[in-house]
Amino acid sequence: MSNLFKAAKAKGATASAAPSKTEVVVNDPTFHANLSRLAEVNSQIDELSAESKVLSDEVKQRSIKEFVSLYESTGKYPGSFNIIGTGMSGQPDASLMFIPTDKYIKITEDRYNELAETYGQELVVEKTTYVMDAELIEQYGDLLSDAISKIKGIPDSAKAKLIKAVVSYEIAKGTIQELPKYPATITEMIEEIKPVFQQKNVKVG
Repeated sequence: MSNLFKAAKAKGATASAAPSKTEVVVNDPTFHANLSRLAEVNSQIDELSAESKVLSDEVKQRSIKEFVSLYESTGKYPGSFNIIGTGMSGQPDASLMFIPTDKYIKITEDRYNELAETYGQELVVEKTTYVMDAELIEQYGDLLSDAISKIKGIPDSAKAKLIKAVVSYEIAKGTIQELPKYPATITEMIEEIKPVFQQKNVKVG
């Protein structure tokens, strides 16, 4: 039986170094104009993207404040909602859809322990994923591919290292919908658990 581990490695292999590139000179005014304009447009896109990030962050922070205000005033998780910005007389309104999600920034073990101690074990989750040791797969791949359950050539000391446990920590699902029950303000809890917020349909008029 062919070694499945080696086959998978060969299938996913890529060149480690790119060869030097050949240069082709195109003496064509139209091509030159298009290429030059493309460079200008891409430069403008880079500048606008940087500005968009700054504006998005500012709009997001204000939107989070409105989310907190709505959450506190109703005592209930508001879910997604539309925000409309009004300006001076005669200016069209601007709007967006603000979407809180039940997803959170990853946390460390220390942060996991801190949150569990402060707010209770139900706020956080510890997950363990078991993975095979890559070095041992390289060394004993033929035997593993033949039949893991029938392996006889791997010493017991190596078998104990074959499977590794990877532990990760995260905020429990549904937490964002239960913030009022914790001994902190909505704003403080958002800072504690760091949920992911999204903005869609940003438009004028």
